[in-house]
Amino acid sequence: MNICKIRDIYVVGIPHVIKGYLQNVVVVYKKGESWIVQIAEHYRTNDKDLSTLLKELMFATTEGDFEEGVGRAITKGIKVERIEENKNKWNLPFPKNLIEGKVKLQKEVD
Repeated sequence: MNICKIRDIYVVGIPHVIKGYLQNVVVVYKKGESWIVQIAEHYRTNDKDLSTLLKELMFATTEGDFEEGVGRAITKGIKVERIEENKNKWNLPFPKNLIEGKVKLQKEVD
């Protein structure tokens, strides 16, 4: 899973069943006592740095696209923290079930 953080907002690339591809890119943030998940392309903000980061990441279709987008944002001077996912233990403040993909493969129709 590709995860980065800018201030207190997480941007997550949700993996697809096809290895190396992303199902979606979402924004995870805390509002009051609840964690909110929103598709990156629908998320609106007045924060210039976050907006720039989202422009780089929202249409990422592969893990490589996501990493390249983070790299481009960093070269533009945006302070982005890359988060390493711990495979053995969930180490993020929000529940894992918020970002686990509900994966569906579309049947190929001729």
